[in-house]
Amino acid sequence: VIESITACEIPPFWKQQPALWFAQIESLFQIHRVRSDDGRYHLVIGALDSKAIQEIADILASP
Repeated sequence: VIESITACEIPPFWKQQPALWFAQIESLFQIHRVRSDDGRYHLVIGALDSKAIQEIADILASP
């Protein structure tokens, strides 16, 4: 039974403190019950700006 569905809004990527950013989004994943790796992957990618996306383009091409 699904009790509620809420949007998991990820803050913009913190280029100066990526470890803290990942710690914060891990907490958001717990709060919003995001358990699947695919869901986590897509939320993280969606939070990255164009510069960060360009820096990891090779990873995105073959995850």
